[in-house]
Amino acid sequence: MDESVVQLRSSDVAGQLVLADALYYSNQFKPRVVLSVGSSSPGIGKSIGTVGAAAFTPLDSLWTLVRGAAIHTGDRAVRLPLWNIHRKRMVNYEGDHIIGRDDSSCSTASFLKQFIQSKDWIHFETDNVMVSCQKESPYLRDGMSGRPTRTLIELIAQMTCIDCK
Repeated sequence: MDESVVQLRSSDVAGQLVLADALYYSNQFKPRVVLSVGSSSPGIGKSIGTVGAAAFTPLDSLWTLVRGAAIHTGDRAVRLPLWNIHRKRMVNYEGDHIIGRDDSSCSTASFLKQFIQSKDWIHFETDNVMVSCQKESPYLRDGMSGRPTRTLIELIAQMTCIDCK
């Protein structure tokens, strides 16, 4: 990891630190696009319910591709903001990161963004969609839903298919 000091307020957010480390490691390969998927923000269910996976990206063009892939597959995705206020809430006076202060998915994504150099980055938060209940989503079986796997596969297919129309 980089030279940042990260203070964990709760062991429940250790997964965010592991994902941040993987994102930082990916920088050495200079990837064209980075897709990260995690279920580290239980608060996302309070925000948007189970309607779709939350997506965080700084690029409108990447969001347009994701939105198209989500529409094509029927897996909903909801874009949430990466505002500076979320980053500022987790940085203390010494400039180090503090995670676990709140369970906001926006804060989680802002934390992860600090460790990735590529602007072509999108993070999917899946805590709210990984398990389905037929009462809420009658078109899905009860249990593990696999969402947003179809959207991710479609997105990758669209990005790699040069001559597809």
